[in-house]
Amino acid sequence: MEPGIQNWEEFCSKVKYPLIRETIVDAWNRCYKLGTNPKNPLFTFLSPDDLQLRIEDANELLLAANSFLDNLSLSLREIPHVITLGDREGWVIKIAGNPDDFGGSNSGFCTGVNWSERYIGNNGIGTVLFVSEPVLICGSDHFGHIYRSFTSMGVPIRDSRNEVIGAIDLIVNNKDASPGLIPMFLFCAEAIEKNYINSSALTAKLQQVDKLLITGSLLSTTIHDLKNPLTIIRGFAQLGEMSSDQDQRNYFQQIVSEVDGLLSMLNNLVGILGREHYQEVYPGDIIQSILTDIKPLTNLSRISLECSIKSQAKVNLHIELFKRAIHNLLKNAEQAMPDGGRVDIEINMIEDKVLITISDTGSGIPSDIKDNIFKPFVHGSKNGNGLGLYMVYYVFNRIHDGRVWYESQPNVGTSFFIELPAVIKNNAGDKETRLFSLEMV
Repeated sequence: MEPGIQNWEEFCSKVKYPLIRETIVDAWNRCYKLGTNPKNPLFTFLSPDDLQLRIEDANELLLAANSFLDNLSLSLREIPHVITLGDREGWVIKIAGNPDDFGGSNSGFCTGVNWSERYIGNNGIGTVLFVSEPVLICGSDHFGHIYRSFTSMGVPIRDSRNEVIGAIDLIVNNKDASPGLIPMFLFCAEAIEKNYINSSALTAKLQQVDKLLITGSLLSTTIHDLKNPLTIIRGFAQLGEMSSDQDQRNYFQQIVSEVDGLLSMLNNLVGILGREHYQEVYPGDIIQSILTDIKPLTNLSRISLECSIKSQAKVNLHIELFKRAIHNLLKNAEQAMPDGGRVDIEINMIEDKVLITISDTGSGIPSDIKDNIFKPFVHGSKNGNGLGLYMVYYVFNRIHDGRVWYESQPNVGTSFFIELPAVIKNNAGDKETRLFSLEMV
C-alpha cells in the first residue's frame, strides 16, 4: 500500500489492473473447483462462544483496526456501505456501516461468518487472503450472484514480517463506487498496519520484560536460599577454627575464606540482577499516556475512564515496568466489568508519598483468593496465569520500594492503592503542582 494515491487510474496501476482481471478469472476457477454455488452461498457461522474465542485470538488486530474502521465508516455516513475486518482464516470479526442495507446476516454481512471463497465466492476478504494482494471486484466480477450489485475493495493487513494476518473490505453499491473512495480506504489500511506493528512490538517488548522480571525474581530467591546454608557452613567453620589445633585451624580458615568468596559472588550477582534504569518523572504523565493507548479497548468494552491528578510530585520510576503494572491493573478491572462500567484513577500526595488509587465498579475479587492475590499462579479467571498481580506486587514493592494493597466488595468494585516514595527537592527546584481532571469516555 502506498499513500497519496489520488485517482482511479493511479490505483489501477499500483495494484496492476490487468492482474486484477486475471485474479478474478483465477478466483472463479477456484470457486468452481471448490464446488461453490454461485446462486446459493453456503454461509458458515461461528457459535457465540467460538466467535468470542476468535476475537480474543485476533485481539491485537481488532484493537489496531477498531477506531480506524469506525472513523472510516463515519466519514462515509452519506453512502450505504459495509466495512469488514477478517482474520487470517477469513472469519469476520468486525463489521461497520449499514449491513442491513445489504441484506444483513441473510447475505453474510455480520460478524462470525466465514468469507472464504469456498463459502461465498470471490470477495474482498477471502480472495485477498488467497492472493495476498489488494483486489477490486466490480459488480458482475463477483462469483456469487447476490453480490453482483456491489463493488468490493479488499486490502491485506500485514505484520512486521510481511505476513498477511487479516484483511479489510469496503463494499458499496455499484452506483456509489467512486475513485475518491480509494485513497481513503488505502490510508485506512496503511494506518491499521502501522498501528498493529507498533502495538505488537510494544507487547513483545513488555512480555520480554515480564519474563526477565520473573526470571530475575526466581534467581534472586534462589540466591537468597543458597546464602542461608553457606552462612551456616561459615559459622560452623568459625567454631571449628576456635576449638582446633593450629593444623586443623588452617583448614577451617580456608573454609571460611572460600565461603566468603562464594557469598561475595552471590551478592555481586544479585546486584547485577537488580540494576534497573530509573527516571525522575511525573507518574500522572505516564498514566495519561496509558489511558490514551487503551481508549479504543475501553470504548469497545463500554468502560468509562476518569483520571484526577491532584498532585504532580516526581517519582523515580522504571517506566516500562511501571506502565506494565498499571496496564495489568486496568486489564483486571476491564475483565471484572464484562458488561461495562467505570474506572476512576486518582493521584494524591500524602506526606512524602505519592498515592495512586485505581477503582473499578466490577464484580470484586473472589473471596477464595483474596488473601493470596499477590502470590504467583493465583488467579480468579479461567484464562489467567496468576502472574499479573504478582508482577504488580513485585514492581511496586520490590522495584520501586513502595507498596500496593487493595479493598474489594462483591458486586461493588475493587480499589487498588499504590504508594510510592516521592522525589523531594528544595522549593526552588519543585515543579508547580497541577490540579485538573481528565475524562475519557
